[in-house]
Amino acid sequence: MKGTKLLCFLAGLLLLSACSNSTGGKSGKDEIVTFQLSPTQEGVTEFLEKLEYLPGLYDNDKCFNITPREITTEYGYEIFKFDQSCAGYLLYDGHVCPLGEWLGGNGLVSFAVADLNGDCTKELYFTYSWGSGIHRSLAGYFDPVSGGPVSFEFANYDRDMVLAAEGDSLALFNARIEGFQSFVELYAVAEDKVAELVYESGTITLKEIDAP
Repeated sequence: MKGTKLLCFLAGLLLLSACSNSTGGKSGKDEIVTFQLSPTQEGVTEFLEKLEYLPGLYDNDKCFNITPREITTEYGYEIFKFDQSCAGYLLYDGHVCPLGEWLGGNGLVSFAVADLNGDCTKELYFTYSWGSGIHRSLAGYFDPVSGGPVSFEFANYDRDMVLAAEGDSLALFNARIEGFQSFVELYAVAEDKVAELVYESGTITLKEIDAP
């Protein structure tokens, strides 16, 4: 029994060491980086060549790379958004996948990279809004290890949401949209807390905050 406990302890130390010493976007579980839209034309031509079909519906729907350069350099994520349809996509490791819904809403609003499941690889978390009849905001994540993306079932109606770090935790807040110039040039300001993202029983989970 003592030998088994020792092996588990050593395995834990090795995992912590690997997380703290690795590079290329793999770092400690407690490091959370949040960011919002930063539109440029960098890499857009290459992205469009990989996109199998355009979102359509809107004339003059222009695509932007909305990822801060340091995020792409550190973690390999490239996020793209169209300024009319609000369609949003992730380009990662040469593959393209849509992120969330967008029809009738603001599309992608805010992001975070964090290793909530402790596997030494940063997941990409995102909030988005859409509104087929009723405006609603949701959150999801892309895990480069297991694939995805995954959207949580919880929907925040009539509001947008923004991701923000609270110490070692990642939380969702009601958002006030400011500085709106276009759907790729908006900024979300956090207001009251709505939910937390946690890792429990082997699953990344959204835990809604009970209303007062």
